[in-house]
Amino acid sequence: MRALSAASSADASALRPGLYREILHVAKGRGHFARQPLYYAIRSALNALGITSCAMVLVTVKAPWVQLSVAVPLAFMFGQVALVGHDAGHRQLARSPGWTRVWGYLHLNLGVGLSFGWWVKRHTRHHAHPNDPARDPDAMNAFIMYSEGQVNGRGRVRRMVGRYQAYLFLPALFLLPGVVLHVTHVGQLVRHRLRLWVIELILIFGHFTIMWWAVAAVMPLGRAVAFMAIHRALMGAYLAGVIAPNHKGMPMLNGWMSDDFLLRQVMTSRNVRGGLVTEIVYGGLNYQIEHHLFPSMPVPGLRRVRPLVKDYCMQWGIPYTEVGIFESYRRVLTGLHEIGRDRVGRGRR
Repeated sequence: MRALSAASSADASALRPGLYREILHVAKGRGHFARQPLYYAIRSALNALGITSCAMVLVTVKAPWVQLSVAVPLAFMFGQVALVGHDAGHRQLARSPGWTRVWGYLHLNLGVGLSFGWWVKRHTRHHAHPNDPARDPDAMNAFIMYSEGQVNGRGRVRRMVGRYQAYLFLPALFLLPGVVLHVTHVGQLVRHRLRLWVIELILIFGHFTIMWWAVAAVMPLGRAVAFMAIHRALMGAYLAGVIAPNHKGMPMLNGWMSDDFLLRQVMTSRNVRGGLVTEIVYGGLNYQIEHHLFPSMPVPGLRRVRPLVKDYCMQWGIPYTEVGIFESYRRVLTGLHEIGRDRVGRGRR
């Protein structure tokens, strides 16, 4: 069979109509969509255990360097809580919309200080149109340029930032997400006043109240401020680092890719190769291709359905991108560099 080329819309006709439905039918028949309550109960229990362990160290050990160092594992644990909230948003934990909201509010709003309701609305648009500069909110970033079209509409300062975006990307992970995430979520929640937005704000306020009270109770104010700054910077960097390899550096969505659900999900996504440790660190988002094809499938199902999806892609000549952790970041930075240097330079000429 002919290999599908990203550069040629004529090859799009090589796909047999209904191919995605066939893969979906096989995946359902093999039970990959089955809910995994024990899996998520264990994940939640381990998260609670990890956070409790960090809290016990803060209470029992008063050495400044020890207390500040606890911000590192605590940032990881809070990131894990956010990843469970992500799965709740996709109804991977429960089919009931009510239980989905409860889990989401507890994990995102109260757990890490983000808005579950606004994030779900935004994330749904991303899944529908990944890497579409006109419709994917993740591809309409004020800091990062993903396409030549985004270059032309930017001012001089942003064009300069875009020119060096590959060099600024990693430092920005530690400086921006930890603060911008919370400000953006609260601002959008107040602006759009989504369903239960008052309750969401109360839960977010409760999160920061509990965090500041707990930290300030076991260490001096100056150290508490430093602890929170380190913790939030690392948590934001962790979440951004998990998300970055998924689509950045992959093809931007074009007309003929948009016509087929299977193509636009597979060809704009990248898997990160690895074992159990990689799956834990990425919260299952290392199976990004499968996650975009089957958003409501729990993580254990994504792991099992991966060979099926990969076989179908190989059979029909659909590019299936899966690389190691370091290679994924290399491709992200390379893609940002090519857009920033070449396209900004060409725009200036």
